[in-house]
Amino acid sequence: MGYETRLVHDLTDHVWTEVFIAEEDRWVHMDACENAFDAPKMYEQGWGKKLTYCFAINTEEVVDVTKRYVVNSWKNKLRRTAVPEGWLLNMLANVKVDIQA
Repeated sequence: MGYETRLVHDLTDHVWTEVFIAEEDRWVHMDACENAFDAPKMYEQGWGKKLTYCFAINTEEVVDVTKRYVVNSWKNKLRRTAVPEGWLLNMLANVKVDIQA
Protein backbone atom coordinates (compact mmCIF):
# COMPACT_ATOMS: atom_id res chain seq x y z
CA MET A 1 0.00 0.00 0.00
CA GLY A 2 3.05 2.23 0.01
CA TYR A 3 3.16 3.12 3.71
CA GLU A 4 6.34 3.00 5.76
CA THR A 5 5.85 0.56 8.63
CA ARG A 6 7.71 -0.86 11.57
CA LEU A 7 7.07 -3.55 14.17
CA VAL A 8 6.91 -2.61 17.83
CA HIS A 9 8.02 -5.27 20.28
CA ASP A 10 6.95 -4.90 23.90
CA LEU A 11 9.37 -6.94 25.97
CA THR A 12 6.59 -8.25 28.20
CA ASP A 13 4.78 -10.25 25.49
CA HIS A 14 3.23 -8.42 22.54
CA VAL A 15 4.01 -7.14 19.04
CA TRP A 16 2.11 -4.58 16.98
CA THR A 17 2.67 -2.23 14.06
CA GLU A 18 3.30 1.46 13.58
CA VAL A 19 2.59 3.18 10.27
CA PHE A 20 4.09 6.51 9.27
CA ILE A 21 1.33 8.88 8.19
CA ALA A 22 3.11 11.50 6.06
CA GLU A 23 0.19 13.94 6.15
CA GLU A 24 0.43 14.04 9.95
CA ASP A 25 4.24 13.66 10.03
CA ARG A 26 4.05 10.98 12.74
CA TRP A 27 4.11 7.28 13.50
CA VAL A 28 0.67 5.88 14.33
CA HIS A 29 -0.07 2.82 16.45
CA MET A 30 -1.96 -0.04 14.75
CA ASP A 31 -2.74 -3.40 16.29
CA ALA A 32 -4.41 -5.87 13.93
CA CYS A 33 -4.96 -8.39 16.75
CA GLU A 34 -7.08 -5.85 18.61
CA ASN A 35 -8.52 -3.95 15.62
CA ALA A 36 -6.95 -0.81 17.14
CA PHE A 37 -5.86 2.38 15.40
CA ASP A 38 -4.00 5.21 17.14
CA ALA A 39 -4.66 3.88 20.64
CA PRO A 40 -1.13 3.60 22.07
CA LYS A 41 -2.17 3.70 25.73
CA MET A 42 -4.55 0.73 25.38
CA TYR A 43 -2.03 -1.78 26.74
CA GLU A 44 -1.62 -0.05 30.10
CA GLN A 45 -5.08 1.51 30.38
CA GLY A 46 -7.18 -1.31 28.90
CA TRP A 47 -5.09 -4.38 29.56
CA GLY A 48 -3.46 -3.24 32.80
CA LYS A 49 0.03 -4.06 31.50
CA LYS A 50 3.08 -2.63 33.17
CA LEU A 51 5.25 -1.91 30.15
CA THR A 52 9.01 -1.67 30.51
CA TYR A 53 10.58 -1.44 27.06
CA CYS A 54 8.95 -1.03 23.63
CA PHE A 55 11.21 -1.05 20.59
CA ALA A 56 10.15 -0.07 17.06
CA ILE A 57 12.08 -1.99 14.40
CA ASN A 58 12.34 -1.49 10.66
CA THR A 59 15.05 -1.90 8.03
CA GLU A 60 16.71 1.40 9.00
CA GLU A 61 16.77 1.50 12.79
CA VAL A 62 15.65 0.26 16.18
CA VAL A 63 14.06 2.96 18.33
CA ASP A 64 12.91 3.02 21.94
CA VAL A 65 9.27 4.18 21.66
CA THR A 66 8.19 3.27 25.18
CA LYS A 67 7.15 6.83 26.11
CA ARG A 68 4.42 6.75 23.47
CA TYR A 69 2.82 3.67 25.05
CA VAL A 70 2.99 4.32 28.79
CA VAL A 71 0.52 6.27 30.88
CA ASN A 72 2.97 7.39 33.56
CA SER A 73 6.57 7.99 32.44
CA TRP A 74 7.84 8.24 36.01
CA LYS A 75 6.42 4.83 37.00
CA ASN A 76 7.78 3.37 33.77
CA LYS A 77 11.29 4.61 34.62
CA LEU A 78 11.10 2.69 37.91
CA ARG A 79 10.37 -0.53 35.98
CA ARG A 80 13.18 -0.03 33.44
CA THR A 81 15.92 -1.85 35.33
CA ALA A 82 17.24 -4.37 32.80
CA VAL A 83 20.10 -2.12 31.65
CA PRO A 84 21.32 1.41 32.39
CA GLU A 85 19.58 4.02 30.21
CA GLY A 86 22.87 5.41 28.87
CA TRP A 87 23.97 1.94 27.82
CA LEU A 88 20.65 1.39 26.03
CA LEU A 89 20.89 4.67 24.10
CA ASN A 90 24.43 3.81 23.05
CA MET A 91 23.46 0.29 22.01
CA LEU A 92 20.53 1.53 19.90
CA ALA A 93 22.81 4.08 18.20
CA ASN A 94 25.30 1.32 17.42
CA VAL A 95 22.57 -0.92 16.03
CA LYS A 96 21.41 1.91 13.74
CA VAL A 97 24.95 2.35 12.42
CA ASP A 98 25.26 -1.40 11.83
CA ILE A 99 21.91 -1.58 10.01
CA GLN A 100 22.74 1.35 7.77
CA ALA A 101 26.23 0.10 6.93
